[in-house]
Amino acid sequence: MRHPFLDGILAKPSVNYFEEHPLFGHHVYATPTDELYTGCTTVAGAWDKSSFLAPWYAKETVKELGWFDEYEEDETGKKVKKSKEKLLDEKLELEARFEKLKTLDSKDYYKILQEAKGAGRRKGAEAGDQGTEAHEFFKEFVSSKIDPTFQISMSAKSPQAINAVKAFLEWEPKQDVQWLAGEEVINSNKYKIAGRLDALGNYNGLSSILDFKTSGQLGPGYILQLGGYSIMLEEMGFPVRQWVIIRTPKDGKKVETLTIRNLELMDFAKKTFLQIREAHKFFVYVENHMVDPVTKKLRVDIPIEELKVVN
Repeated sequence: MRHPFLDGILAKPSVNYFEEHPLFGHHVYATPTDELYTGCTTVAGAWDKSSFLAPWYAKETVKELGWFDEYEEDETGKKVKKSKEKLLDEKLELEARFEKLKTLDSKDYYKILQEAKGAGRRKGAEAGDQGTEAHEFFKEFVSSKIDPTFQISMSAKSPQAINAVKAFLEWEPKQDVQWLAGEEVINSNKYKIAGRLDALGNYNGLSSILDFKTSGQLGPGYILQLGGYSIMLEEMGFPVRQWVIIRTPKDGKKVETLTIRNLELMDFAKKTFLQIREAHKFFVYVENHMVDPVTKKLRVDIPIEELKVVN
C-alpha cells in the first residue's frame, strides 16, 4: 500500500512480484512480457556468509546431540554465565541423552546422526517462518497508518513472533515517523533488478527506507540491500536521504536501530551493490551455460558458439 502523497512522485513499477509464477516458480519478479528481473535480496545475499554460517550449522548440530553452552547473552548483549539451576537442567538432559545412547544399536544411532545433520536447516527454516509471521504484522500495521480505515487482521502466534511484534509496538509510538508505503514493489530497468520494500517514510524529518529485521544480528548484506533499494528508488523518481534498519528481536529484548545517513557511505554501498550485481550475473551465466546439470561440474570442450555472452 502507498500513500496518495507518492502518486506522481514515485513511478509505478514495470514488474510484478509473483509468489508463484506459472513459468519461473517461486518468488520471482517478471515483466508483463515474462522478462525476469533479479531480486535485490538475491544480489545482496550473494555476499559470502560462510564465515558465519559454517560455525552456526556446526553449533546447531552438536546442540541436537546434547551439547549446551555454559554462557548466554544478557539484556545488554554481554555474555554471562548461566544460572546454576539452568546449567543443572541442561547437564541432566545431557546425561539422559547419553544413557539412551548406550541402549541403541548402530542403526538407531545413525538415525540420530541423520537428524542432527539437518538441525541447522530446520532451525533456519523455523526462524524464517517466525520472521515471516512478524513481517506480516508489520505490513498490516504500516497499511493501517497509511489508511486509517484499514483493519489489522493478522495476529502473531508463535512466541518468537509475538516478542518481535511487542518490541515494535513499544518502539513505534515514540518515533517521529510518517509511513508512506509498505511492501512496495520497485525496480530498475537499467540494471534489471527488483525488490519489495518493507516501508518508505519520513523518519525524523528525512525521506527514509525503513527495513524490518528479526534476525539475531545484523550483517553487511543488509546495508547492501538498502543500497540496491536506493538505486531503484532514484531511477523511479524518489531518492531517499536515510536508511533505517529496525531490528525487532524475537527473544523479548527491545528494538535496535541502525540509521545510515552518511552520503559517502550510502554511495559506497550502492557502488558495491552494483559490483556484486555484475559478479552475480557471471555466476548465473556459468551455472546456466557451463555447468553440467547432472554432475554439477564445469563441462569441458564446450563449443565456442555456446559461450557467447549476451548482456
